[in-house]
Amino acid sequence: MYQDVVTAYFMALCLANQSGILTVDKKFFLEDRFDDLAIRDSRGYVRRQFKKSDNSCRPLRREDFTQDRYGLRLDYLIRTLMQAGENPADEYRLCLPWTVPTATDIAPCLEEIEASPSFEGYRTRIFRLRADKLWPEGRDAIWSPLKKPDGFTRADFISFSQRFYIQGAELQGAELRSSR
Repeated sequence: MYQDVVTAYFMALCLANQSGILTVDKKFFLEDRFDDLAIRDSRGYVRRQFKKSDNSCRPLRREDFTQDRYGLRLDYLIRTLMQAGENPADEYRLCLPWTVPTATDIAPCLEEIEASPSFEGYRTRIFRLRADKLWPEGRDAIWSPLKKPDGFTRADFISFSQRFYIQGAELQGAELRSSR
C-alpha cells in the first residue's frame, strides 16, 4: 500500500504538469535495485527505490550497504547504473524512513547535500556517499562490496556516487553535518 500511495502521488504530479513518463514496479534487468518508480520529465530521468520499515527510529547503518538484508548492498546498486549502458538515470534516489546515521563507520562516509525533496512540502534530509572516503584514490576501498569489484571500476563507483541520493525523513536524533 505504501508504494501505491507514493506512485499515486507521482502520477498526480505528472497529470498536473501535463508531462512526464512513469514506469512503475519494473525491473529493467534481473538484479535491478531501483525498480519501484522511474520518472522521465523535463527535469531529467530519476529512478527511485522506496523502503518501508516498522522501525523508523532505527538509524541508517553501514551494514545496510555492505550486506543485502534490505536489497541495498552497494555493489548491486552500482550494477544498476552499469546495466543501464548508454541510458543511465540522471539520479538514483533511495527514499528511507530511517534516522540519520550516527555510527562512526558510516557517518563520515556521507555528506548532506542541498537537493529537492521527492515530496513537496515534506521536510527531508538528503545525503550522498563520499566516494573519496569509501574508495580513496590509489588505495583499497574500505567497504567490503567495493574491495573486489565485479564488473565495475573506481571511476564507475564515483559516477554512481555522484548520481546516488539517500533521502530520509527529517526526524529527531543526532545531527550529521555536511563536510562542505
